[in-house]
Amino acid sequence: MESPRPNPYKDNYPGDGWFKAFLKRHPDIVQRTSEGVTQSSANISELDIRKWFTEIHQYLEEIGLLHLLDNPKRVFNGDESGFQLCPKTGKVLAVKGTKNVYSVETNNSK
Repeated sequence: MESPRPNPYKDNYPGDGWFKAFLKRHPDIVQRTSEGVTQSSANISELDIRKWFTEIHQYLEEIGLLHLLDNPKRVFNGDESGFQLCPKTGKVLAVKGTKNVYSVETNNSK
């Protein structure tokens, strides 16, 4: 929807001066570097995680290794390590004091 008000910005975008003044007017907003997460990681729910643990428990029971979970010295790492083919971390605006700032990225695996 077109506004009847004229746009005072060059190329319809505010400049650095406007942005700095905006941050000064809103001291509770800060600029941060976001951490990228994949779409699949962003969409996981508590129910998905509980289902995964139930399936692992059933699998270990089926193959006779359920006793492995009784030893607290055993630590299992189920994290998938890798690297992004097109890493894109960018600056975002966040509430001051926010510990983790994420941006959802598309899956770039081949």
